[in-house]
This record gives sequence, structure tokens and C-alpha cells, in this order.
Amino acid sequence: MKNGRRKVPSLFRVFVSVLLLVLLASTASAQTALSIINPGFESDILAAGAATTDVFAAGWTCAAVPSGGCGAFHPQAAQFGSVPEGVNVAYSNGGTISQVLAATLSSNTLYTLTVKVGKRLDLNFPGYVIQLMAGNTVLAQDNSTVSPASGAFLSSTITYQSPVSGPLLGQNLKIVLLANGIQGIFDAVSLSTSQATGCGTVPSKEYIRLGNRIVAVENPCTP
Repeated sequence: MKNGRRKVPSLFRVFVSVLLLVLLASTASAQTALSIINPGFESDILAAGAATTDVFAAGWTCAAVPSGGCGAFHPQAAQFGSVPEGVNVAYSNGGTISQVLAATLSSNTLYTLTVKVGKRLDLNFPGYVIQLMAGNTVLAQDNSTVSPASGAFLSSTITYQSPVSGPLLGQNLKIVLLANGIQGIFDAVSLSTSQATGCGTVPSKEYIRLGNRIVAVENPCTP
């Protein structure tokens, strides 16, 4: 004891540090789904085996070169035994499928884009590109990191952590899907957000009761 004060034991400092980490982790918010029009490409009413040519009924646009580069497709058993969502998928023969969302890029936010990517039973897998954009700027992309088995789908997942400030904030988000040949298949598109975890949303101090004393613990994330 010195000057009437007791030093906090080192073991208790460890306890306080662990408790602070728990408090930091608890600041993460739940994921929020952003609105995507026609995320499963079900707005087109198609007979089995039928497809649209360079157009979607709702939400998506198709930039196709040449004609027949993308659209909605209702597969049959010869292509897939089943699909992830509903009965339709989107196909790309090199055309670019895209949708500009009403949502804009927010600061200090984690974005998670998930798309089901399929390989037809009757065609080779051409590879693909999936992008998350703000305006005309690519934020993050997946360039053929998953390769599904014939007749199957795998999830492509892209994440992007937005900055606290910057020129892209406030610009509309955009999702882009395209194949590197004939024929890329996409389904069940989703985009969710969560607020940045840990630093950025926690107070500068946490107050911990230690016996009959209150100890102020500085947040290590605070500059």
C-alpha cells in the first residue's frame, strides 16, 4: 500500500481485459437484409425448359453481346434436379446481369453479398464474376472462387467493410453477375449489412466494479 492506495492485482487486470473484450463483441448488431427486387428470378413465368432473351420481368437488366447473352431460365431435369429458390434461375452466356439497389453505401458498415452459383448437368462450367459496386466503382468481387459439381450449386460470398468517410458513401449499391462463357447459372441473391463490430461503436471507457471500488477501463479501440 502506498499513499493509501492499493494496486489492482495483475490477475484482476486480466479479468477486466477479458470482460472488456466481451463488451466489445456484444456491440455487433444483427444482420439486416437489404431489398433486392426479384432475388430468385421468379418474376418471369416460364414453362419448364423456357427462357427469356436479354430481359427480366423485374429488377434485373441484361447487357448482352451478342443477343441471347443473359436472361431468366426454368431448368428441366436434364440441367438440374432442383434449384435453390423457386423454379427459375438467371443464366449468362457472357452477358452482364445487374441491378441497381435503392440502398446506398453507408459508413462503417459490413456488407455481405451471397449468390448461389450452379453448374448444369449438360454443360461445362465457364467460370463467373460477381461484383458488389457503389456507383461505377467495384467494392469487392468474386472471380470464380467456387466450382460446383455437375447439377449442383455452391454459395459465393463476398464481404466489404465500408470506411467511416469517403467519396463513395451515399452512392447506390449495385450487384453484377456474369459468366466467362456458356453458361453461367445464378440464383438466390441476397445482400445483408451489419454495423462494424468492436471499434467504432463502443464507448471510450467501461466502468467495472472491483470490490468496493469502481475502476475505469480505457477502451483500447479509442484513439
